[in-house]
Amino acid sequence: MKLFAHHFFALALFTGCVLAIAGCEKDEQIRSYSVDKPSVVQRENGGEESAADAPAAPAITKPAGRPPRAMNAAASKAERMFAAHVPLGKDVWYYKMTGPIDAMEPLIKPLADFVSSVKYENGKAVWNLPEGWKENPGTGMRYATLIVPSEAGPLELAIFRLNNGPDEVAHALANINRWRGQLGLSAITTEAINKATDDITQPLSKRKVGDRTIYFVNIKRKGSSSSAATPQKPTSPAAKPVRMFAAIVPQGKEVWFYKMTGPVETVEALVKPLADFIQSVKYAEGKASWKLPAGWKEQPGNQFRFATLIVPSQSGPLEFTVSKLGAGPEEVPYVAANINRWRGQLGLKGIQIEDINKATDDITKPISKQKLGDQTIYYVNIVGKKSSQGMRPPFAR
Repeated sequence: MKLFAHHFFALALFTGCVLAIAGCEKDEQIRSYSVDKPSVVQRENGGEESAADAPAAPAITKPAGRPPRAMNAAASKAERMFAAHVPLGKDVWYYKMTGPIDAMEPLIKPLADFVSSVKYENGKAVWNLPEGWKENPGTGMRYATLIVPSEAGPLELAIFRLNNGPDEVAHALANINRWRGQLGLSAITTEAINKATDDITQPLSKRKVGDRTIYFVNIKRKGSSSSAATPQKPTSPAAKPVRMFAAIVPQGKEVWFYKMTGPVETVEALVKPLADFIQSVKYAEGKASWKLPAGWKEQPGNQFRFATLIVPSQSGPLEFTVSKLGAGPEEVPYVAANINRWRGQLGLKGIQIEDINKATDDITKPISKQKLGDQTIYYVNIVGKKSSQGMRPPFAR
């Protein structure tokens, strides 16, 4: 029996939006694909043929110049995702594995049985690993990674721990729909969760273990057959340089995240106004209050965001996202984990805790920090490359 210590909470979700910038590439030989109709894929995964009945997201004005998001070639492969959402008081635990459909099939029952067997003590998970499974220590965003043998070779079972939401079913629904979205599937409704049985072969199931309910997801994305005979223009725009300006504001048991990504020069001109705005925000009883600068507009939040602010710029409106999560056990390591997640999104190497400790208050630098009363605000101002087809970071990566 192995007792794992908790590392860092992940940000999740969430997540900021990336301003996609179209690029051009010269013609090259690529494969053509034939895939199942979307309606077939949705039905097989417990979704509707149309997403019209899915819960409506709050209306958000789209920044100018954003092209429709496309799925990259790697994402077209056939694969299955098996995941579990385990609410436990103030915590919620996530287990997630993705792999080839056939290789995953015989693992569904062992995975569900393992998740059901895990014990939780003082915010930690205790388990006995099945024969052949191996454990790797967690990273800044993962509690642990388990290596599970399969017909296709070793597969990863990623484990995360985050703060639970006030409404268990609504919180489960948000994460299930996030996972479904990662495989290109339509959203489900609360009714689907309420009607779910304990049949883990279904796209959605739930199992009672003691006084808690475990929600299981068993979904798949169909792959494609290909032929190398048909040349056509590639649809993958080249990665373009972008700037990200973000801030982490610890507030006791909570941490607030602010983030904007867009054209390098455009965001650079907004760095000081953004920093000044962040410093002006007031916090009370888990809420943030502010006075918006002239021309800024506020859009309502959702399960993953407190709010989205629309900021005018020389390149058109840009999104400035505001999110809130529970704080980690140690402030600086928690900040480092989130900074490195953001740096990874732009293809940059991670930084060390020492880099944060040495940071000055110069917000033009990649990392800076400013004291404001008894709190410290940590800023990130980085330039990297982000493909317009890059996937958004998941709530619990």
